Amino acid sequence: MADFNYNFWTENGRTLKKPNLACLRQDHTLYKTLLMQLVGKIEYDTNGIQLADKNLAAAKFNLFIDKAISENVELAITPEYSCPWSSIESFIFEDKFPTEDKLWIIGCQSIKPNELKDLTERHNNVVWIYDEALVTQSINENKFFDPVCMFFKTKEANNEVKKVVIIQFKTLGFGGNGFEWERDYSIAGNTFYVLENITQSTRLVTLICSDTLTGLNYNTIENEYFKNNPLLLVHIQLNQKPFQSNYKVYRNLLFSKGKEEWNKEIICLNWARKVTFDEEGEEKVFNEYGGSGLYSKTDKIEKTDDRINYNHSKGLYYTNWLDKRSHIYFLNYDEYVFLIENTKPSQIDSDPSQIKRTGPRILKTFNWDFDWIEVATAGDGFSEVCLEVEDATGNLQCLTGNNNFTEVERIIQLSSGEIDMSKNENWYQIINLLSFQVDDSEINKRNTFTQDPDILAKDRRKDKLNRYHILKNSIISDPTKVPSSFADGILKFQTGHISKNIYLLNLHSPSTGRRGTAIYLGVKSFADAKAFKAKIEGLFNEDQQGKQVMIWYSNPNLEKLHDENNKPEINENVSKSPVSFKKTK
Repeated sequence: MADFNYNFWTENGRTLKKPNLACLRQDHTLYKTLLMQLVGKIEYDTNGIQLADKNLAAAKFNLFIDKAISENVELAITPEYSCPWSSIESFIFEDKFPTEDKLWIIGCQSIKPNELKDLTERHNNVVWIYDEALVTQSINENKFFDPVCMFFKTKEANNEVKKVVIIQFKTLGFGGNGFEWERDYSIAGNTFYVLENITQSTRLVTLICSDTLTGLNYNTIENEYFKNNPLLLVHIQLNQKPFQSNYKVYRNLLFSKGKEEWNKEIICLNWARKVTFDEEGEEKVFNEYGGSGLYSKTDKIEKTDDRINYNHSKGLYYTNWLDKRSHIYFLNYDEYVFLIENTKPSQIDSDPSQIKRTGPRILKTFNWDFDWIEVATAGDGFSEVCLEVEDATGNLQCLTGNNNFTEVERIIQLSSGEIDMSKNENWYQIINLLSFQVDDSEINKRNTFTQDPDILAKDRRKDKLNRYHILKNSIISDPTKVPSSFADGILKFQTGHISKNIYLLNLHSPSTGRRGTAIYLGVKSFADAKAFKAKIEGLFNEDQQGKQVMIWYSNPNLEKLHDENNKPEINENVSKSPVSFKKTK
């Protein structure tokens, strides 16, 4: 395992003081992060990995750094194997450097030892910190490093401000068949550089993709050096399978400890999906995943509909990591630059009344159009999935045209019978909604964020949408299948109503004013449907009188449950089971 170096400030004759980076201060002030999620055609050979279109790569990175400067961000990050070294040199030439309280973590394209040595010698106005012994012993090897550069400023002992670039090398090559070339032609690093401030602060460690394959446990390594201290992990990747268990086990281990408030956070930044490469003269897709995300463990996260809906519109999607009592915010899988405002892992230096880790809020989203141009919304793929479900019986515009994404999640879950009954009347809260929950696999189950290519998750999402579609366009639209008082019923929530359980009432009649619950369970037995109906009734509070619960299910082998000419009428008292309980064939 590689070593963790905390003492590089004064090694090799250096007299550097530690910096005062805003993102690592333990206060309640917000900090801004700029994340580049890149797409493009890559080349890889014995020289390493780089973007095929060098001019386009330089333009994207130079304008990204311009954006980091103009937006005055405290932390800027790009993914593994991404930034050209020509851009790194242009930043230095043009004096584009973060100010003293800011940090840039730039994943760079591959570089050979002699090229790196020459580059650092060309720019002696910068303090370069890297494993010089490893570079020297590898100087004549026709192999490459996979590096990340950390740009910041700090002071020497005499208080002279210095530009500093730490170069950290990936310690372990890609896993899996087809990537033996990296094992054979890359040079493994030996060191993780730990950044911390001159005063007690959060500690920051950067990981490069398969650095995590050794199963690093930050609760135990280095004699528990990180366990009792706030930690920000930055994990940059070019990864086809970012949720593969051995790549993410460090996250499972990190968040397996601590109570509701755990002062550790992770920023994972992968490339966007649809990166391409040439294979035997044919351009092929390298990855179907993005998988970038922000990870936090706190009971203070803001989970209001307004916050979640706003973030969603900009490409940041909330999920509840229930097993670890933590939270994951996934980034849209397509190519974007995200400007995110966040709270800090530790706020211990603040007045207690100010301390609250409310979590990330996305400020701006940019896509590439000869520059990084701000866009109003990021596509979540939901409309495309709905189009796959729609048929001649009707459409799902009531869902796709609704920008209240949390409401859409609730009505799909309720209408398809996919709710957690154990939460009783609180089933509708974001923290309890089944579609917002992820397990240790980190597979996204959201209905309205559809980019995760996991087959089972896609099938489950489509099945729920299909049940909603049948309920809307084949059941409640048919007067023979609903009570007369709901003959013109529509599926929606009457938000703003004083009722405590408005989210149980998804069927509304504009003409009669009746409100009820309509659910299509799909294929179920009579016993299962009946048991489900009883549980739904049990969710109603006493103030929910005069409401009707209607359950439909499919089972072609069953006989009729009741006389179709004697449908149950609405009863004013839910304790008397005012339930329309039907099957469909």
